Amino acid sequence: MEEAYLHFVWQHGLFEPGLLRTTCGIPVILQNRGTYNLNSGPDFLHARIQLDEKEWAGHVEIHIVASDWNRHGHQRDAAYNSTVLHVVHTADEDVYRKDGTRVPCLEIGSRLFKGTETRYTQLMGGMENIPCAYGQPGNMQPEAKQMMHRALSERLLKKAGVMTEKLKLLKGDWDELFYRQMARYMGMKVNADALETLAERLPLRLLLRHTDKPAEVHALLFGAAGMLHAGMKDAYSRDMFKTWRFLQHKYYLQPLNPEQWKFMRMHPGNFPTIRIAQLAEIVLKGGRFGLLADFHSAAAWKNWLNVSAPDYWHSHYRFGVPSPQRFKRVGKDTADVLLINAIAPLLFAYGDYTHEDGWKERAIDLLSSLPAENNRITRQWQKLGFENQTASDSQAILGLQQLYCSAKRCLDCTIGQKLLAKVQ
Repeated sequence: MEEAYLHFVWQHGLFEPGLLRTTCGIPVILQNRGTYNLNSGPDFLHARIQLDEKEWAGHVEIHIVASDWNRHGHQRDAAYNSTVLHVVHTADEDVYRKDGTRVPCLEIGSRLFKGTETRYTQLMGGMENIPCAYGQPGNMQPEAKQMMHRALSERLLKKAGVMTEKLKLLKGDWDELFYRQMARYMGMKVNADALETLAERLPLRLLLRHTDKPAEVHALLFGAAGMLHAGMKDAYSRDMFKTWRFLQHKYYLQPLNPEQWKFMRMHPGNFPTIRIAQLAEIVLKGGRFGLLADFHSAAAWKNWLNVSAPDYWHSHYRFGVPSPQRFKRVGKDTADVLLINAIAPLLFAYGDYTHEDGWKERAIDLLSSLPAENNRITRQWQKLGFENQTASDSQAILGLQQLYCSAKRCLDCTIGQKLLAKVQ
C-alpha cells in the first residue's frame, strides 16, 4: 500500500466511521478532516478534530505505519508541532512532537472499505495501458469530460514549458523558435530530431540573408544536412553542391553526418530530402512567428502551408535517382501534423509567456477545427466510449494517457477518483 492511497482515503472519508478512538482510547469526532496540502509540511492543513469533547484546530499527518513519523524526521521538525492527529494504517509505536508532547494517533487500517482497496490494487497493479478500463470510464459523465479538458490544458502547458526553455536559449527570438518547431515536425517522428538539429545548425537569420536567391536557401539546407558531395550525378545536384561549397566556406559551416537521416520503411513522400525541400520553400514564403497574429483559421494556415518542392523533386525522391513524375506538395495530412504539433502549441506557449489567455483559447480553437488523430492510443480510448472527433479530443486523450495513465496517477484523475470512491 502507498501513502498516497491513505491520503485519498482520508480526503474522501473512505473508511468506516462508527465510533472512532485514538490508540489510547480517546473518543475522536472529525468535524473537518482538513485541506490536502500539496506542498511541504503536514499532509492536511486546518483540520478541526474533537478529542474527548475538546476541540483542536491544527494539522493532520498520515503514514502507513506510525513509526514513519520518526523515520521521516518529524520529531525534530517544529513545522509538525501543530499536528493534532496522526492517522495511520498500522500503529506500531507512539510518536512525539519536537516540543516533546505525544501526538494522538488514529489507526484506520481495519476500517478501510474493502471494495476501495481492491479497486486501488487493481488500478495500481494492472499491466493494462488504461488501468481503469475495467470500469468503462467513458460512461462516467461529467468526470470524463472534465478530465479530458484538464488533460488537454496540461498537455499544452507541458509543451509550452519545453518551448519556453528553448526560447531562453534563443534569447527570446520567437522567429527562430517558430522555424525550429516547423523543422522538427516536418521530419515527422522518424527524422524529427535530425531536422531540428539541422535547424539549430543552420539558423533562420542566416537563411533570411539569401531569400532573394532561392537556390542558395536550398543549397544551404541540403549541404548542412550532409546530403551534397563531390560525386553528384546530375546538373541540378552538382550546381547545389557548388553553391553549398562556396557558402560553407563563407560561413564556416559544419554539415551533419548523412547517416542521421532515415529513409527505410517510410512513404517516399516523407523522405527527408522532400521534407527539407519543402522546409526551404516555407522559409522562402516568409515563415515567421508574426504569422500567428495574422492567421485566425485552419483554412488560412493550410493555404499558406500549400507549398511545393522545386520542379527537380517532382521527378526525384533522392539526388540523382529519377522517379515517376509526382508533385511534392505539403499534403493535407502533413499540414494537420504541423498545425497540431507546432502551430497550436506555439500559440498556447505565447499565451502562457505573455499571460494572455486569448492566445491559449486560439490554440484550443485551432485544435477543435482540425480532424482527430487516429492511432493506437486514440483507438483504445474510443473503444471505451471516449469521443474522438477533433484534434482537441485526440490531444486530450494523448495527454490523459501520457500524463496520468502511464504514470499511474489514478488518484489525481477524476475518473480514477470516481471509481475508487464507489462504496460497495
